[in-house]
Amino acid sequence: MNADAPIGPTDRGPYIGRPLPRFEDLRLVRGQGLFTDDKSLLGQVFAAFVRSSHAHAQIVRIDAANVRRQPGVLAVLTGEDYRADGGAGIAQMPVPADAHDITKPAFAPSPERGILNEPHWPLATDRVRYPGEPVAVVIAETAAQARDAAERIRVDYEVLPAVTDALAALEPGAPLIWDGAHGNIAMEATFGDRAQTLAAIADAHLVIDQDFHNQRIATAQMEPRAAIAAYDAVTDSLTLMAGCQGAHRFRSALAGCLDMPPERVRVICPDTGGGFGSRNNPHPEHIVAAWAARRLQRPVKWTSDRSEAFLTDYQGRDLITRARMALSRDGRIRALALELIGNVGAQTVSYVWLSNAYRVAPTVYDVPSAFVQVRGVMTNTVPTAPFRGAGRPEATLVIERLLDIAASKLRIDRVEIRRRNLIGRAQLPYRSATGLTYDSGDFSGNMQRVLAAADWNGARARAKDAKRRGKLFGHAVCNYVESPVGAPHERVKARVDADGTVELAVGTQSTGQGHETSFAQVMADKLGVTPEDIRFVSGDTAALASGGGTHSDRSMRMAGALMVETSGRIVAQAKRVAAALLGAKEDAVGFDDGLLSSPASNRRLSVFDIARAIKDDPSLPDDLRAPLAAEAAYTGRIPAYPTGAAVCEVEIDPDTGAIQLTRYVSIDDAGQVINPMILHGQVHGGIAQGIGQALMEGVAFAPDSGQVLTGSFMDYGIPRAHLLPFFDVDLTEDPTSGNALRVKGGGESGITPALAVVMNAVMDALAPYGVTHLDMPATAERVWRAMRERRR
Repeated sequence: MNADAPIGPTDRGPYIGRPLPRFEDLRLVRGQGLFTDDKSLLGQVFAAFVRSSHAHAQIVRIDAANVRRQPGVLAVLTGEDYRADGGAGIAQMPVPADAHDITKPAFAPSPERGILNEPHWPLATDRVRYPGEPVAVVIAETAAQARDAAERIRVDYEVLPAVTDALAALEPGAPLIWDGAHGNIAMEATFGDRAQTLAAIADAHLVIDQDFHNQRIATAQMEPRAAIAAYDAVTDSLTLMAGCQGAHRFRSALAGCLDMPPERVRVICPDTGGGFGSRNNPHPEHIVAAWAARRLQRPVKWTSDRSEAFLTDYQGRDLITRARMALSRDGRIRALALELIGNVGAQTVSYVWLSNAYRVAPTVYDVPSAFVQVRGVMTNTVPTAPFRGAGRPEATLVIERLLDIAASKLRIDRVEIRRRNLIGRAQLPYRSATGLTYDSGDFSGNMQRVLAAADWNGARARAKDAKRRGKLFGHAVCNYVESPVGAPHERVKARVDADGTVELAVGTQSTGQGHETSFAQVMADKLGVTPEDIRFVSGDTAALASGGGTHSDRSMRMAGALMVETSGRIVAQAKRVAAALLGAKEDAVGFDDGLLSSPASNRRLSVFDIARAIKDDPSLPDDLRAPLAAEAAYTGRIPAYPTGAAVCEVEIDPDTGAIQLTRYVSIDDAGQVINPMILHGQVHGGIAQGIGQALMEGVAFAPDSGQVLTGSFMDYGIPRAHLLPFFDVDLTEDPTSGNALRVKGGGESGITPALAVVMNAVMDALAPYGVTHLDMPATAERVWRAMRERRR
């Protein structure tokens, strides 16, 4: 049988490594998925939000007197009402745990400056700090009535000066966003050896200085955010259904906001149409819907429209990097100094991406010395949160652009300068200058493989052909490594039932990654059953006591290790039962090819036979009649470092600046591949998002008022299929010993090198014009203007 062919339900394992079609796809393409907005409850009512029309203003008065008498309106609630009911601000927990020691924070306050961690109030009471911030909510019998009433509420504001740019927010006299953030600096930290780094820079043959702006982007998930909440007065319990990236994280936040015991709060995450990081943290609307349901004792439903999403969904990136790289005459890196200035927005939702950006800054290169200063800056913009890659694509862009600039100045081939600086196999395990320890990774081999796959040596002929057709040709190669961290906790529970199924409950969940299939493949192999036998349960706090959610390439790495542990316990229990059934000693019972057997008997038993015996066989002693089940949890880090390389080729029309991607090739080491079809899909999606940011995406604000100028898909560009080339992707593995499945992670592999390799290819094409730097997005207009300015 062709190992690359999809398999049917009658095929036997092993299933790990095989491209099973996703089980969830049939119901999704048939319209049988269950997303939050698909759910309705008896007696439900609807919420619509009154939102700030200003980026920064004092709330003078909210006038809703006439609105309360409108047909269908049940309540108009404000932030004052929320606080009067004892509501608290959302504890967003912006500071992540350290990448190594989870008992320590990634950023610690210094004697000179604390770490701002303002409670995130779901409804503003005194001041609004970004356009679209909720100030009131209308609850009505229908969605139309709620929205109509919300539009009629009058809010009087005293408009204040606003600032949306992080550098402008640092200027003396800039509008102050929070009193606790002096100079609008929410957090500040330094890492590395400053003196050693500055000394290396002073002694270097060449120092490259370059600033980079990784622009703010909208997450633009396919499914807009939604929530439906219901309160049970008899049990004093609350249920919230919402598409998110961590049901247990939402439960904790909701319980804290409404002062309820966590065990009386249930959060259900159904099918979710994309997360990408912004759905890790609760948004104000989730809390308000739940509070209103409890207050009115009616189910409350809210669904965002796309305009609200562009205004209020947490956004990504928005990082300014001031970089200095010191090199020797032969192109070897001697030191790297970085100043990272991150636009946190108006609320301290997350500093995670800033932590990742500094940690992975040297990427795959042997950088002897590094010093990084990190600052998070408050502005009058919607808060930022992790976005796919969360700091790693930003770091990769910086070092890969610096290497291309250095190669040009030193007249060294771009491939050769990378080869000279890549961490060698003999150096592993390798501790980077920013504190990461790589246990595996064939960095040089990955680059060689991607160059061969992309026919790098044939690029000269393609460049000549492009020139003949009047086009500019550019190509680039980039290397990357990731540093997956995420929530340092996970839980898995499994039970083998007599009906021939295995219930597998996990604390992580899918936002489109195919967990229902890939997790079943792992459990099927470990228990000797088929993937179709697995009943997958996730995204429900009633199913498990705890869970970490889905983000940072963590799901298979964390949950997979626990699936190995739980299946091992189940097999051990099954052996004890089998010994009694077969009349054998326990240590004489083997488990091979999914069956339990012993030389003492000619019978062979599956785990389902054992489950049925536990249920129905009266001869079994009581101490062997416990359900065939196991549960395991883990708190801590499971380090892994996905890595790889990418090549991109572009052609540019010199008359219009329009860019066409003509080739994109990547080699990715995500560890042992559970399902190559799913992993290829993850890589493709990441590449597409990276291309989008590099060439067309970007949130824009009016400089005087702070109003959002990119409030719809008419104004905000995202990549369309016809703009993308064929993606030639392949997988490799340099095994990690960090977890039992050898998993590293693949959800962010595609996007991590994409910004860098696309922008380097664009800059290579523009080299004849003397263009040395462009900030993203490299739109046709921006490219055209750069070429014209250099011609003057």
